[in-house]
Amino acid sequence: MQKRGRSAYPDPSLSQRAAILKNRITNCFKILGLGIVSLGLAANVMAQSAELEAKANRLTVEHLLQLADVSEPQFSPEGDWIAYTVSKDDAEADEVRSRIWMVPAKGGEAVAMTAADQSSSHPRWSPDGKYLAFLSGRDEGPTQVYRLSRHGGEAQAITETPQSVNSFAWSPDSTSLLLELQDASAAELAAADDDSSNDDKAAPPVVIDRQQFKMDYVGYLDRRRTHLYRLDFASKKLDQLTFGDFDDSEGRWSPDGSRIAFTSNRTENADANYNSDIWVIPATVGEAPAEPLRITSNPGADASPSWSPNGELIAHTAII
Repeated sequence: MQKRGRSAYPDPSLSQRAAILKNRITNCFKILGLGIVSLGLAANVMAQSAELEAKANRLTVEHLLQLADVSEPQFSPEGDWIAYTVSKDDAEADEVRSRIWMVPAKGGEAVAMTAADQSSSHPRWSPDGKYLAFLSGRDEGPTQVYRLSRHGGEAQAITETPQSVNSFAWSPDSTSLLLELQDASAAELAAADDDSSNDDKAAPPVVIDRQQFKMDYVGYLDRRRTHLYRLDFASKKLDQLTFGDFDDSEGRWSPDGSRIAFTSNRTENADANYNSDIWVIPATVGEAPAEPLRITSNPGADASPSWSPNGELIAHTAII
C-alpha cells in the first residue's frame, strides 16, 4: 500500500533534475530561435514587397510621356461650350501632337473635335457662333486655318498660303480673318508652284547679316519678316496690312472692326533691344499703305494689346 500524499514514483535525483531543466531550456531556445527566424523571414518578405511597390509607383519617363498639357480654353459666344487644346508627347514619332476638344461649360463629357493623327491647335470660335476655326498642318504641308461648322461635317481649309500661318483672329462680323504670316521662303514658293526642278539641288547656304542671328524654337534668322494680312471670305482676297523691315504680331481687331492694334519693335536696330510698342492701323486697305499710329512710348517691352468694349482704350502689358 502506498502512503497517501506520496508520489508513486521515486523523487528524481539532483543530476536528473539538472538534466531535465537543461532540456527544457534548450527546447525553449529552439522555439525562440524558430520564432526569430520566422519574424526575420516575414520582415524580409515585407521589405521586398515594399521595395517592389515603391518601384511600381516610381515616376519614370513612360509616366511623363503619358502626361497631357491642356491649354487655350475658349468660350463659345453663347457661353455654353469651351474649346481647348490637349497636347501630348508621341515617343514613337518623336513629336508633340495636339488635339482640339470641347466640353460643356457646366461640366460633362468632352467631345473630340479633331483627329488624333492630325495635330491641331489654336481653336477660335467665330463671333456669330457658327464655326470653330483652328490651325493644322496636314499632308506634310504648311500650317493652314481650318473651319468646322457647328452643324457637323469635315473641317475645311480656308487659307492656302505657301507659308505656314502663325496665328489668326476672327473679325467682329465673322466675315474676315486677320492672319499673321512670315514672308515666304524660296523653297516654300517653289513647293506651292509644284516646282520640282529644285528637288535634287542642295539647300542654299544660310546667310546671316543680323545682330540677332538665332532664336529658340526657330533656328537661324534671316531677313524674312512677319506681317499682318486680312483675308476676306466673300472675295477670297488676301491683303497685306503691315510692311517694312519689322516683325509685327499680336494683331487685335477693334470692337467695331475698323482698326487693328498690334505689337512691333520698329526701332532703328530692333535686334539690339526689346523696345516693342503698340501700334494701330486701319483694318481696310487703301491705295497706299497706312502709316501705323504709335500708341505707347515706354522704352521697355509693350505687348498683348486688348481693346476696351467701347473701342476707346487699349490695355496692354509693359516692362518698365
